[in-house]
Amino acid sequence: MKLLTVIFTFFSSCLMAQINGSTLQSGKLAMRINADGQLAIENGMPASEMTNNSNNHLFRFVNVWVSGYENGKLSIASTNGFKNLNDYSSGPLDSVTLIGANPDNWNLVWTVSRDEINAHRRSFRDQDYSVIESIKNWPANGFGQYNTYLAPFIDYDGDGKYDPAKGDYPDIRGNVSSFFILNDNYKEHKASGGLPFKIEIYGMLYVLPEAPEAVYAKYYIVNPTEKTYSDIRISLHTAFQLGNSNDNYCGTDAVNNVAFAYNGDEEDEGHFGTQKPLAFSMILDNKVESIIQISDDKDAFSGMPETAGEYRTLMEGKWKNGTSINFGDDGKGSGKTCKFIFPGSTDPSQTNNWIENGFPGERSLLMNVEFPTLNRYGYLEFNFVIGGLEKTVSDPYKEIAEISNKLKAVYLQYNLIAEPQPDVSGFWVKNPSGINENINNESFEKFQKISIIDASGRVILSQNSRQFYDIKISEKGIYFLILTTENQSITKKLIIL
Repeated sequence: MKLLTVIFTFFSSCLMAQINGSTLQSGKLAMRINADGQLAIENGMPASEMTNNSNNHLFRFVNVWVSGYENGKLSIASTNGFKNLNDYSSGPLDSVTLIGANPDNWNLVWTVSRDEINAHRRSFRDQDYSVIESIKNWPANGFGQYNTYLAPFIDYDGDGKYDPAKGDYPDIRGNVSSFFILNDNYKEHKASGGLPFKIEIYGMLYVLPEAPEAVYAKYYIVNPTEKTYSDIRISLHTAFQLGNSNDNYCGTDAVNNVAFAYNGDEEDEGHFGTQKPLAFSMILDNKVESIIQISDDKDAFSGMPETAGEYRTLMEGKWKNGTSINFGDDGKGSGKTCKFIFPGSTDPSQTNNWIENGFPGERSLLMNVEFPTLNRYGYLEFNFVIGGLEKTVSDPYKEIAEISNKLKAVYLQYNLIAEPQPDVSGFWVKNPSGINENINNESFEKFQKISIIDASGRVILSQNSRQFYDIKISEKGIYFLILTTENQSITKKLIIL
């Protein structure tokens, strides 16, 4: 009986450790999104299948790392996808204690489609209408000591509370979106060994019909503390699978901010065959400062980092032992220093062509973006896209240039013509603003009502007039500005420093 109890306890703990998630379908690509922030992996196995039931996966995993300094102290939040170690936990921070929520209560990824939203908008007034789960359970409003607003939503009736029965609905991107919330201050940082920031990450993954076989991502890295962090690095760690992971090469496109992998021989045995697949990750909006290779071993140069300092060194575009990448061969020699591994002829600082020509095998790349600060009560936005091609017919560097240009064009076009929210063209607000600074501007005039709510849900201001004068907030903190017209409204987070 005692043995059975031990077995049952072990089995139960394994069940409790299960990470929930959702799968986004884009063209032939089915991409797993996990509640703990890990992408393209499920229960330790690749989950980015190209063509259903083919067992042909593009990635082993894709993860986001963050590092920065405060008064000379290094903070890092990262994930070691090879060993399934994660500094992040599901859920938001307690807005008072800044301790992470119990992840068991936030072990969810919320997925909703544009078709579901449109059907809801047409039917919510109908007497026999029942709100579907994906819209009803959208985590729009926090409760207790969590932030008043968590997931973005359209507040149809302008009362500041998410109520689909009154016409409110999720504010998503693309045709289908998956949303999750993370924090880095619930558990010990066993991945990086570094100090926590006490940050929240709001991640939305979405698909666009003009970009099949790709998944876009928008992350907000939010700092709810009074600390300002400097010398920030946000990095994207992509481990490539490409069917048989043991025959891959990797490369970078320094101009288009792309890291990619491709077959290192003529056949991907047991998976893609002779189709020569290709997988990539691309940073949008920000210039990638460096891309470096990481291997799943203890190599002094390229091996996975084991200390916070080694994580940071790789995020600065150097080998983990502190030496620079050297142009040519495997990047560990004595050539001219550079910032991009295997860039072909795309590195503007180099005149020669450099591609990988060693022994094919497993490959992962770390892409690094620099930000000067993460301000107190501030946030940073990080956009990227991941995906691949089932079959290529030409040089992989040429294929990457073509697909990256297409995906950037789709992204820019989407941002220009994305479905408008209630009449808010020209709307803007200075953010962050200062204590007692007048935040009113001419773009407010089209609205009939203005409200300001603090992070606890307390109404600071409520005016019913198109003629707004001085609009000031006398205490620093995070607030929510709600502007309403014609029974619809827009909500913007406002930071007062």
